[in-house]
Amino acid sequence: MGEDLERTHSFLVEGGSVEPQPVAAVEGRDAAGTCTVKPLVVGEKVLVLEVRMTAGFRLPEHSHADMESAMYVISGAMEWVVEGVRCVARAGDAAYHPADVPHTTRCLEDALFIEIKSPPRKVW
Repeated sequence: MGEDLERTHSFLVEGGSVEPQPVAAVEGRDAAGTCTVKPLVVGEKVLVLEVRMTAGFRLPEHSHADMESAMYVISGAMEWVVEGVRCVARAGDAAYHPADVPHTTRCLEDALFIEIKSPPRKVW
């Protein structure tokens, strides 16, 4: 299958064609700082996001009903507190939190990461 044919199917999302969307709140909780997301893939059972945060971005404690998340840090450093356990993830690290579990997020250094959620949120 040639490259042109592959690009005509919905199986490929060209990241440059997806506009970053600002995040001001998550689950009704106001965020502090700057964060954008690109919803790259919205499937039947998975959502893939490219997330960029500036140092100092914070999300207060919140949870996602019936939605688990996995994150892979490409650059920068993030802090997550999940069920009272603090972890710091840097480039090359991954983190996870189960559905319905309270957690907080704080960006320690400007960061870029991929977040995968399941089941997906159909509207961002």
